[in-house]
Amino acid sequence: MMAGDTKWRILLVDDEEDFIRQIKDVEDKGNLLGGRGVPEIETLTSFADARKRVPSGRFDLAILDLKDAGGDPVDAAAPGTGVLDEIMKTLFMPVVFYTALPEAVQDKATAFVRVVDKTSGVKGLCAAVAEVFATGLPALIRHLEDEQRSYMWDFVGTHWPRFAEFKDHDLGFLLAI
Repeated sequence: MMAGDTKWRILLVDDEEDFIRQIKDVEDKGNLLGGRGVPEIETLTSFADARKRVPSGRFDLAILDLKDAGGDPVDAAAPGTGVLDEIMKTLFMPVVFYTALPEAVQDKATAFVRVVDKTSGVKGLCAAVAEVFATGLPALIRHLEDEQRSYMWDFVGTHWPRFAEFKDHDLGFLLAI
């Protein structure tokens, strides 16, 4: 598979059906990642479902709204930040907030968390997503996970008799080598 054919898993959390249709349209046209692969988008319209899904999912990027349509615009405990908290507790992946209230999460912006104002439209969101993929961070994360998997299964598993002096509780040490 060539680099431009890489399938990237994206978690999209937003309750606005019109926005979801727009993203699916952009995805179908191949414009979401700026030519850096093919997105596979898993869409959730519930922040509670997203918090449950994050620990069991394998995603390269999350696109999060901050609040649902009925949310209090001054509520500091926005459900989108709860999803970010769950991501930060369980795995590492870049996040793009796409929100009408960018000032509410601007303090969370880092090299790994981007904030896009909804007034910039889907085009602005696509630009931010393409920027994340241009950093190479999703590819690096995937590479490290692949190396870890390969090391444990292909090397340690294949050469287990050589590690006979190790006890089961030493497996963490082998991973760190």
